[in-house]
Amino acid sequence: MDYTLHDETLKLVKEERRLTGLVIENLQKIQEANLHLKMGYSSLFEYAVKALGYSESCAYRRTSAVKMARVLPEIKEKLNSGELNLTNLSMAQSFFSRGKIEVAKQKEVLEKIEHCSKSETEKILVREFGVKALPPKRELVQSTTGDEALLHVRLQQETLKKLDRLKNLRAHKNSKMSYADLIDDMCEYMLKKLDPSERTVHGQHTRNTDLSAKPGAVGVARSPNPRYIPPMIKRQIWRRELGQCSYIDVKSGKRCESRHLLQYDHIQPVCCGGEATEQNLRLLCHAHHRFRDANV
Repeated sequence: MDYTLHDETLKLVKEERRLTGLVIENLQKIQEANLHLKMGYSSLFEYAVKALGYSESCAYRRTSAVKMARVLPEIKEKLNSGELNLTNLSMAQSFFSRGKIEVAKQKEVLEKIEHCSKSETEKILVREFGVKALPPKRELVQSTTGDEALLHVRLQQETLKKLDRLKNLRAHKNSKMSYADLIDDMCEYMLKKLDPSERTVHGQHTRNTDLSAKPGAVGVARSPNPRYIPPMIKRQIWRRELGQCSYIDVKSGKRCESRHLLQYDHIQPVCCGGEATEQNLRLLCHAHHRFRDANV
């Protein structure tokens, strides 16, 4: 029997491992240079999914390897050789990221999972860290037919008890409330509490309703704190930016899509005389806010 096809495939597998190592190395360089932030992505994971086209699981495994490579650069060689693979690396990283695991301990664990299958790796990790099971997997959101979606999450028993208490407290609204109904009810309640675009002004004097007016103008009280942003101006900025990070990549024109950890940013910094006006304020996600501060 001719084994040429096997030999060719083996060569391709080795090349695939080498290329995977190069991808991890480039992702690490991209993160260190903040290139993903410059391009309008709030995280390396989002960049890997939306710019590189990886599935979420593939992106998660690769970004986990990048995190580990910062502490243990030798794992790139082990990936190239096939001693370790992205699956058992990401499983190990899920433990390493939960607490301060010493580098020596991390190296010891990685040596034990070399050439191991997924199930073998799980048994070793569970034994090494004295737990009953692996940490919960990433939450799963799956689109279904129509306007519905399937959300799969793992909850602590205490959290489930809290949900049941809320169902009882809201039974006057819907005596047969499901968990899906409860989540929708909580969303409505919390959005009215937290979303600036949903809030209404209660008990405030609004002699001057010009939201762009500078502090100190007639009808607008000046705060002794130069960083203070009046609630009305916050609402105006939030509505203008549609509750989304306003960072735009100057080269591609791509706007950051993040709505996570949004912060109000002074375009002209307060230390340079920037004021809390509509024209001088914008919304930035936490990642782009830090990126902006580092490049001012």
